Amino acid sequence: SIKLTSTLGIVTFIVEEFCFRYLIIGPDKNNHHLIKTKIALAIILFALVHVSSQIAQVIQGQTTIQEWIYYFVVYSIIGADLTYIYYKKRNYKLNILCHGAYNLVAMVIALI
Repeated sequence: SIKLTSTLGIVTFIVEEFCFRYLIIGPDKNNHHLIKTKIALAIILFALVHVSSQIAQVIQGQTTIQEWIYYFVVYSIIGADLTYIYYKKRNYKLNILCHGAYNLVAMVIALI
């Protein structure tokens, strides 16, 4: 149903922000220990989660490796944007709003 799909979509990006920004980078602005590694990890994991289902399609020949790399780069850029916002502001709620806004725009474009 549309209601279930909408609810899952909202819960998913809230969980993503919690895992990829809050847990990996952390809430403390003064904690700079391994920050570059944490930022890279947050970006790479975000992208991998979004393209992991396509690995089977590449193996089966339904998707090319070039397409997979393209989507990995696209999701890495999105992950970098969201990670940058979190790194600068350390505001989990702001990231949820930004991620939701991105998903809404992407959904509207897909429906057009």
